[in-house]
Amino acid sequence: MKVNAVENTQKRHSCLYPMAQGAAIGAVAGVGVKYLQPVTDAEKSSPEYLREMSRIEKEKKVYNLETQAFLDRINKNSKKTLAEDVFVKMYDGLKEGDEVGAERILKAFRTVQQQKPEELSALKRLFSESKNEAELVARKYVGLYNHLTKMIRPTKYFIAAGAVVGAFIALIKDVLRTDVKPQA
Repeated sequence: MKVNAVENTQKRHSCLYPMAQGAAIGAVAGVGVKYLQPVTDAEKSSPEYLREMSRIEKEKKVYNLETQAFLDRINKNSKKTLAEDVFVKMYDGLKEGDEVGAERILKAFRTVQQQKPEELSALKRLFSESKNEAELVARKYVGLYNHLTKMIRPTKYFIAAGAVVGAFIALIKDVLRTDVKPQA
C-alpha cells in the first residue's frame, strides 16, 4: 500500500465544505451544551435566583395546595385514627400562605399523648411524610427553576462557540487526512 499525504493538483479540494459541516454540527452541539451545563455559581448568586430559592424554601413550611392534597388523601379514609384526625384538624382555619405555628404542633402532640399515647409514633410518621412530600415538591420546583435559568442563557454565544470549535476540528481533520491507495 502506498500513502499519499500530499495530493496532486488534480485532486485538490476546498476545505470549506468540511468546515461548514463541522460548524453546523458544532452549532447544534453548542445548543445542547447550553442545557447540559449545570447552573453556574454566578447564576446562583444572582438576586433573582436567590429570591426564587428563598421563596421555594419558604413554601415548604406554609399551608398551600400541596398540603391540601396531602390532607385530602388522609381524609379519604372513612375511619381515621386519632393521630390522623388531630393532624388534619391542626390545619383547620389556615389560609394559603399561613404557617403552621409551633403552638398548633404542640397542641396536636399533647392531644394525642393524653388520649392515645400509643399513636404518638403515627403522628410523628404523618409529620415526617408531610415534610418528605414538601421536600420532593421543593426539589421539583428547584429543578424547574434551574431549567428556566438555563433557557434564559443567551443561545447565540453557545451557537457561535460550538460553530467555531466544530469548524476548527473539521479543518484539522481535513488537513491531517491521508488517502490510502492500494498499490497495483
